[in-house]
Amino acid sequence: MTGSLYDSLRRSRFTRRFRTTVLKFEPTAQRAGQYLAPPPYRAVARARTAARRRDWDAACRAWEGLLHSKARTHPAWHYEYAQVLDHLWRIDDAGHQRHRALEHSSHNVYDFHRLAGRAAADEAWELASAAFERAASFDTSSESLIRAADAALDAGDAMRAADLYRSAIEGADEPVPAPYAGLGNALRKAGRLDEAESALADARRQFPNSAAVLAAHAWVATERREWEAASHRWPLAFATRRRRLPPRWVFRYGEALERLGRHRDAAEAYDLALILLQAVDEPWAHWALLEWEFRRAVCRHRCGDERHDDPAFSVDVAGRPPGATIPVDAVGRFALDVNHLGLRVHGRLGDPSASNVEIRVNGVAIKQVDVDHETPTPHFAFTIRHSALTTFPRTTGVSVVTETGPLLHEYGQEIGEVDNPFGDESLFTRLGTSEVFTKKGALVSHELAEISPRQLLDAYSTVRAFFTDQLGLDLFLMYGTLLGCHRDGRFIPGDDDLDVGYLTSCTDPEQLKQETRDVVRALLDAGFDISTRHGGSLFKIWQGQIDIDVYPVWFHRGRAWGYDAIDATPGDYHPAVERDLLGTLVLVPHRPEALLSATYGPDWRIPQPGFRHYRRNDVLNVLKRSSLTPFEARDLLDANATARELDPAIGRFAMHNGGIR
Repeated sequence: MTGSLYDSLRRSRFTRRFRTTVLKFEPTAQRAGQYLAPPPYRAVARARTAARRRDWDAACRAWEGLLHSKARTHPAWHYEYAQVLDHLWRIDDAGHQRHRALEHSSHNVYDFHRLAGRAAADEAWELASAAFERAASFDTSSESLIRAADAALDAGDAMRAADLYRSAIEGADEPVPAPYAGLGNALRKAGRLDEAESALADARRQFPNSAAVLAAHAWVATERREWEAASHRWPLAFATRRRRLPPRWVFRYGEALERLGRHRDAAEAYDLALILLQAVDEPWAHWALLEWEFRRAVCRHRCGDERHDDPAFSVDVAGRPPGATIPVDAVGRFALDVNHLGLRVHGRLGDPSASNVEIRVNGVAIKQVDVDHETPTPHFAFTIRHSALTTFPRTTGVSVVTETGPLLHEYGQEIGEVDNPFGDESLFTRLGTSEVFTKKGALVSHELAEISPRQLLDAYSTVRAFFTDQLGLDLFLMYGTLLGCHRDGRFIPGDDDLDVGYLTSCTDPEQLKQETRDVVRALLDAGFDISTRHGGSLFKIWQGQIDIDVYPVWFHRGRAWGYDAIDATPGDYHPAVERDLLGTLVLVPHRPEALLSATYGPDWRIPQPGFRHYRRNDVLNVLKRSSLTPFEARDLLDANATARELDPAIGRFAMHNGGIR
């Protein structure tokens, strides 16, 4: 091929499209590319072909040869090379390549936006935000700063997002509502509710008809528990919304009406929210369905509907006294909410040194709970189950204290009042014997546990045998079960379930979801009863009243994923090791102490009664992609019902253990 013809083909639109599409998807195009593509693109084709074949070593060699040559490189190539290095557990090298992707971007907005788009698609929000910030240096509009702030908010860095939104507001040629609404949302998520209220009040004066600003202002009123203001602001947001109403907006409006005692209006709002929820095919809708149906039933119960008559519907939290305020210098504030699980005690602390809080009922300590310090404002949450609430006094005063003093209830007092007309007042008698609150909020007896360790181990042995014989997988202990086994040689007191896992070769959430569904189908065909966990994540195995939490362990972005994402390698899990637990042989990961340290911290050997695990938002966003959506869950439920009609021996499948326990 002559030089002039080669150059003309290289510059042609056809050839550029050939390189970016055909070479991307067709392995055979690698050979054709030798005639049409210049030398660097041949190496790119080889690297991408190897990566699609999951031949990470070959892909690494191809990228390495290209990026270490004198040929001109593209920032996206460094990013793709980093993804390959993640699979090879060269984590530091992968981070270096992502940094080089930023450094090698040419000085134009397009390159930075393209790199940020790739990072956002991979949910690498920190890199996406950094790329958008670089783009802002060459962008005369505020668009890049707004997108950088959006990415920072998705990464869970609310205060950085707030700073970027402020920069976008200051640098804009003319004011637009998006950064103002974003600033309010960022401050709200950072726990700076008073600052958010002030910023959004100013924004409303500039943009009185912006749905985004009005909704952000309504959200702040809801989180500040200013129900009268929220009940006025949400309808204004509805009126300016041009598209379908988000169901969460309608639910929060119903919540405000319910808190104001307008139960019939609230029930109608919940009805509409549940109708809108039917069109949502995202994992969060599973949890929302349970909570929203519960709130609607409570409102109907209080309107005198006898069809909704359950003791749980009578538990109520006292309303706000007139003129109640919380001092700015308070140690922190807490709130009480009743949901489908029980009484949720949650709050934020102004004292960053507090490591835990103590929850008290009528002055008696019932539970110590660790504080999450991973967010700009330290916070905590604990739910007392409905089964435990039946033992409470009929009139209950709930308080929360730290070492430096008491938190104030949302209405300004140190005590939040709970009306519990069906309580049998046996709580303190039970606490005086051997009963304690578990991490899940249930009240249990150590000596009189409903499920014995022998029953748990028998259930494990049955399930382990199936995984080994039929699936060829090692089923090893994980999380609390592994902690009790390795540290104490027994189960942790109060544990009434099993945490187990198995190693999978999946490297992305969608691939994991498909493989896990195949495992679930095999278990159902063998007669095991299966349910999802809350949020649609897979899966639990039920052996009578015993539930076994099963976590596929997979690797993504250089981390091990299960319930959470931790710094671990396949060698920490495989090969599994057999050991004795109370006379039964069980499997444990190859290096259990490394995993326990990564999960529970360096002090894992010391029992921590108040331990509570909090997960970062960016981790939850990835895990949600491996969960069943409502539509996928319905398909699985329908398929299971059809199969059981033909063969009743097939196991039952349910959402959130409904119909199994």
